[in-house]
Amino acid sequence: MTAVNVAPAAEGMSTQETLQRLLMELLEGRTLASLQGMDPERVQGVYAVAHSLYQRQRYDEARKLFTYLMALDHHETLYMGAVASCLQMLKRYEEAIEYYSLASVYCLDDPRPTFHTAECLLALGRKDEAREALAMVLLDCEEPRHEALKHRAQAMLDFLDKGTEGTVRERMPS
Repeated sequence: MTAVNVAPAAEGMSTQETLQRLLMELLEGRTLASLQGMDPERVQGVYAVAHSLYQRQRYDEARKLFTYLMALDHHETLYMGAVASCLQMLKRYEEAIEYYSLASVYCLDDPRPTFHTAECLLALGRKDEAREALAMVLLDCEEPRHEALKHRAQAMLDFLDKGTEGTVRERMPS
């Protein structure tokens, strides 16, 4: 993994000045990957490896690579959701909720992070909060592309309202 070069960019620049310049570049929308001159194909290669690890249920290894990708491009919500999903699969629900929340803030028109937050809340036994999250999902599923997610959220709410024993996820069709 490539480290950020924080060495002074020009003679006479202190480390503090270099870090301030780096921060300004990041605040202007640049990413660490672009500041390092990292080839986008290399970033995609790292993503492919992380995705492969996830598909093979090697969630902790995948999480580490997705976290690295988040550091390289803090604007890419796909990486945030991937870290959250890894944490959810590792049953680290509280941490997963934090990353899903971050993804929700970055991409307000995507109800999927809120839906997965509800799954984590249910796994933690926080049914009232899960209901609230699912209600938000239903409100946010206005586009036809979210129709399937809307039905899943409604089915989960129906199970919660009926007081079904067991976990909702065990009873939900894939």
